[in-house]
Amino acid sequence: MYERPRVWAEVFHTSGWGRTPNQTLSWLSALYAFGANLYDEHGLYYSLNAGTWEHAAGDPHWRQPYWEYYQEISNWTTRMSYIMSQGNSVVDVAVHYPVVSVLSEIDKSELDYNHYMELSRTIYNDGIDNDIIDDESIINATVENGRIKINGNEYQALVFGAESTIRLAVLEKSLELVQSGGVALFYGELPTASAENGKNDVKVATLLKNILNTSSLNGGYAAFVVGSPDLLPTILSQHIDRDFVGKGGDVYISHRKIGEQDVYLIQNTENNPIELNARFRVDGVPELWDAYSGTTEEVNSYERKNGYTHTKLTLEGNVAKLLVFKPGDQKIRTDESASVEWSEKSISEDWQENLYSCHQKHVKQTWYYIDLVLSL
Repeated sequence: MYERPRVWAEVFHTSGWGRTPNQTLSWLSALYAFGANLYDEHGLYYSLNAGTWEHAAGDPHWRQPYWEYYQEISNWTTRMSYIMSQGNSVVDVAVHYPVVSVLSEIDKSELDYNHYMELSRTIYNDGIDNDIIDDESIINATVENGRIKINGNEYQALVFGAESTIRLAVLEKSLELVQSGGVALFYGELPTASAENGKNDVKVATLLKNILNTSSLNGGYAAFVVGSPDLLPTILSQHIDRDFVGKGGDVYISHRKIGEQDVYLIQNTENNPIELNARFRVDGVPELWDAYSGTTEEVNSYERKNGYTHTKLTLEGNVAKLLVFKPGDQKIRTDESASVEWSEKSISEDWQENLYSCHQKHVKQTWYYIDLVLSL
């Protein structure tokens, strides 16, 4: 949105000395899904003599037992940072940043101005990526074919949280968006004041009335939503062409358009493997790229039709991978392994188990290894 190449995350300040590499990669996966693409550790302590930084412990460097394998984490971060810095992000929804309403308050109101972040997260958790958008970006944007466009980003919908004061130009752009076929949703409380004319501005009331009563031949939609914010993803899904729709497990998602390729960062947020059935608003041959190992693999089950690609993915663990859609001729691929029949075989109850640690030289991705020996 701001034509800046990097979103820098200096994080994990109070994660403690016990933070594991798996936690690091899992947390980084979420950060990169949320838009970060540059990472550095909070601290590197050259000396701990007479230190009083227990509350900020989190040094993952040479004092940690996994230090000799840290290059693996660095490789993952390097690959993810590079890929997620290329091209343009593809996001369907923009949530308004209510700074004018905050600064205009003379008397403290009961409005929670951090609520816009809760709305953003509610929408995101339903698989609809969104950006936080400020007034200047809205005002300087152009509107075309139901999209509000700013610096290579295009949004189908604007979402406003509870606000008391708003700029007239922001409402005017929202009206233009709805008339063009886009979506504008207002949640919780409608503004009554403007930055230009103060409280009880008739122009605010008129613009809101025009927005909410607009019936666009292009399919535009506007609504004032009360009740649970969980209604927002449902309403959005009914009125926008979603970039991603998935069933089978909870995931974080982020989409970038890089030349002729569409790249989705996708993270399984659950601890167990999931079977994800998903529809992507792209038409291409999918591959899974593993930023940890630097390897790629074909997607075994997909179908391309009507401009969308439907896939079936097995996502193990909670470290993000990249799903890349490339130009190609193949339209469908079926996973033949799905028809394999499994059977169970009972074993004798007369056996013993022995657990022992493996030498560190065998440690790679999981950072520890336990071998199970059965004596039958």
